[in-house]
Amino acid sequence: ISLKLVSGNLAYFAALFATIGHVFPIWLKFKGGKGVATSLGTIMAVNFPFGAFALWIWVMVLVITHISSVASLSSILLITLASIFFLSTVCSVS
Repeated sequence: ISLKLVSGNLAYFAALFATIGHVFPIWLKFKGGKGVATSLGTIMAVNFPFGAFALWIWVMVLVITHISSVASLSSILLITLASIFFLSTVCSVS
């Protein structure tokens, strides 16, 4: 919705700072937070197929390892690699 209401760059900055705010909350004295769900929501808002892929990876790793942190790190790592690969093939720099 924010991508439709405001310019694209402003929406991306809002998503970035929302994620940072959830990772480093003020009331916890900037020591840890819950940024995984916010990151997933941001990814889904920006690119739904990548978000669905990240969620699928998270669920699969969680089913295999039963450790949420491993699933979260695996999901973020693999979605980052997938987006780099996808962007490099779609937007090839010459």
